[in-house]
Amino acid sequence: MCKIKSLGVPLKLHTLALLFLVSMSEPAFAYLSTPESACTPVDLRSEFLLKMRNQRGISWCYAHAAADHLQYTYRLPEPVSAADIAILYSGSDMAKTMTFFKRLLSKEARSEPPQTGFIVKAVKRAIQSGYCPEWAFPSEEWTRIDASGKKDQVEILKATLEMYSLQKEVQSGKYPTPSSLPWHYEFEHINRSSFHSILARSKKNTLLASLRTAACDRERRPYPLGPVKSCFKLTGRRVFQRINSQLSSKMPVSVDFFSGVFGNYDSAKRKIDDLHTVLLYGRKYDPTQKECVYLMKNSYGEDCSQYDPKIKCEAGYLWFPESKLSRYLTSTLSITRQ
Repeated sequence: MCKIKSLGVPLKLHTLALLFLVSMSEPAFAYLSTPESACTPVDLRSEFLLKMRNQRGISWCYAHAAADHLQYTYRLPEPVSAADIAILYSGSDMAKTMTFFKRLLSKEARSEPPQTGFIVKAVKRAIQSGYCPEWAFPSEEWTRIDASGKKDQVEILKATLEMYSLQKEVQSGKYPTPSSLPWHYEFEHINRSSFHSILARSKKNTLLASLRTAACDRERRPYPLGPVKSCFKLTGRRVFQRINSQLSSKMPVSVDFFSGVFGNYDSAKRKIDDLHTVLLYGRKYDPTQKECVYLMKNSYGEDCSQYDPKIKCEAGYLWFPESKLSRYLTSTLSITRQ
């Protein structure tokens, strides 16, 4: 096992190896399958029910998985803000480097907030920072209030792009006072006046961080005391042995894998743009398929119509056969309270 605080220099090696692995078109290992005797039923929904959230149009899957993983690990009574974790992670050197190259290659990315990330780094920073409750800084939609007081729920990506545009107009002098704003976004501890102040004083690349600080800092809680161990591993022959060891201990496992299979169950493509992070939350033996199948908590909400009909979906939780999942896995992250 590798401690959270030890994930410094080795993390860079993990990252390079992961990027190499995801560039490959086929898995680089032959996994050891799980025998029926080792696939005893585990369903962590009966242990601790997590809220099913929807990341919608913003690629913060790693932050949603991290938030769920940490909430379960510490048995927190309230959902952890995935938006808080994502924006915190975006300030890391690794995130800045990834964002730089992404924007270098994509014009669209230059106008958008930082997206995508590695859960292992996000978890490390989140534990050090403490958690912000979901109610203080929502992770699905943000509340926009117009001049008449009408409220609308807006997806985070769209909300961010609107705020970037409004920020330019505020700093150009078009909206010199809070009362002159055509609308504002409301969060815990952020009203029309403080929202205007944040737009006026922050830069584009610090706007989300300023919102996060204002909304979360007075509500931030430390994670309960006690040592925590975490282990990040690339896939290998014994990957499911590691996964099953955690599940047998009633602990989930975060995994990175290629999500193209969601839309086409028979697809063999492994595109880096499809790299996605989810939480494995259970298992059972399927006598029809004659193999272990794993329960995956996704961050696309409860709607099952978006998935290939061959995928068994239960209100956003997905069941994947081991042989199918093995084709798409790239890495795993386990967290254990000591």
